[in-house]
Amino acid sequence: MRLIVVCFVMIGLLLGAEFALSDVYKWVDEEGVTHFSDKKSAAPHATESFRPEPLNSFESTSVGEASSRFNNKVELYTTSWCPYCEKSREYFRDQGVAFKEYDIEKDASAAARKKRLGSRRGVPFAVVNGEKIQGYSVKKYAQALRSSN
Repeated sequence: MRLIVVCFVMIGLLLGAEFALSDVYKWVDEEGVTHFSDKKSAAPHATESFRPEPLNSFESTSVGEASSRFNNKVELYTTSWCPYCEKSREYFRDQGVAFKEYDIEKDASAAARKKRLGSRRGVPFAVVNGEKIQGYSVKKYAQALRSSN
């Protein structure tokens, strides 16, 4: 029985190593948004391939790269039912950008703060590095994120 468990563990480790050593492709779309995938992009522009570093490896990340990724201040005002709010959440998660989310239907103080910021009634509403963005706009999000660097 112990031999079977050891065999399964070894197989799992070998399969895990295969996935860890696979290529990752990076490309930038027309709006300046960087994408990462395990498949080459069908887009007509250049695709760069690289091997990912372990998550705990900080030697390869310069201080500038790390700070530009983590120094963004993003507040996202949403509702639970809004499909564009979900797209906004996905965008910031895909970009590796931390954000603070406020559901304006469940948090009266967040709704009041959103109103004080001068926002119209709709959601999503984002404040990205001080820039107010009404609605879902990848282009505006990307511009505001770049402005912090």
